[in-house]
Amino acid sequence: MLEGGLDVAGGELINRTMARLLERDPGAFIIGCGCTDNEGVYGTCLAAKERFPDRVFDCPLSEKAVMGLACGAAAEGMLPVVVHARADFLLLTMDPLCNHAAKWEGIFGVKMPLIVRAVIGYGWGQAGQHSQVPVGALCSFPGIRFSMPVRAEQYEDLFRERPDGPLVIFEHRMIHRQGDMPKALPRFGEWTQVVDDWREDDKARLLILTLGPTYRWWSKGLHLLRDRGFGHRILATDVADPLLGIPHDLEYHATLIVDPGHALYGWADRMLAEMRLCQVFGDAVGLVAQKQQPAPASPRLDFQHHPNPKNVLRAACHLMRIETPSYDCPEVLAAD
Repeated sequence: MLEGGLDVAGGELINRTMARLLERDPGAFIIGCGCTDNEGVYGTCLAAKERFPDRVFDCPLSEKAVMGLACGAAAEGMLPVVVHARADFLLLTMDPLCNHAAKWEGIFGVKMPLIVRAVIGYGWGQAGQHSQVPVGALCSFPGIRFSMPVRAEQYEDLFRERPDGPLVIFEHRMIHRQGDMPKALPRFGEWTQVVDDWREDDKARLLILTLGPTYRWWSKGLHLLRDRGFGHRILATDVADPLLGIPHDLEYHATLIVDPGHALYGWADRMLAEMRLCQVFGDAVGLVAQKQQPAPASPRLDFQHHPNPKNVLRAACHLMRIETPSYDCPEVLAAD
């Protein structure tokens, strides 16, 4: 674990980890729009810029060209770290990322160590072009590893060794301000129990599966299930891998999948497919995800567009077959 442990803000942990990566690997460098300005991409590149100013580069708005540069550097044995302040900009790099970086090892036998940090920024008026979670769009390309860290300490695990091929990190802005987080530190590719409210005398139990750190927001109203004698447990993972093993040794009555992105052809679709194969639904299954439309810019409409405390609580109560209780959380009332 990094110095400072759980009391250090997530953004600062990522900032330190980026500098440690350049310290460990003399062939590593960071490039991205805003990496060298005073904010350093939400403060996550400042330490690296201060300690290694000749290996942190700003760039113009030319994402495809930057990714092409990164592919060439990776093929020559360097370790480029490409930073996108919004994950939406990643879509501009699809040709060099998916057709070159992901395939050159298989075609030419050339290792392509490459890291991409793509920041997800829904809310705050980000709207449709700055708040997407394009996990599903990129999962169809073999040769690319993905991670949406549940907490910032996972970056040390992700960066401990050079990746063999491209590693794309979908970095939710919520991770920069991590507060109440799981006691157990998640590891890449594993389920982590982030909330546990199961008891022996539960009337029924709900298992909730999710990707990344957004449960810290949308789970705010689930304590009302306990008031009615129902238990819930939330498992989070950082990977968008349809072959990820779902826990089979848990006794529960229903499953709720909460996808921070769009469900259609995304992470939730892949999870549902594996759950059908493994027959691990419980008695019922539910799904909460972004609406299948571009995100609106209005804060009120944006709240309703994404998984939030109100629609997750409603879905949980529907699965438990109980009436949705009233919840006076101001953020939830704003969605009415």
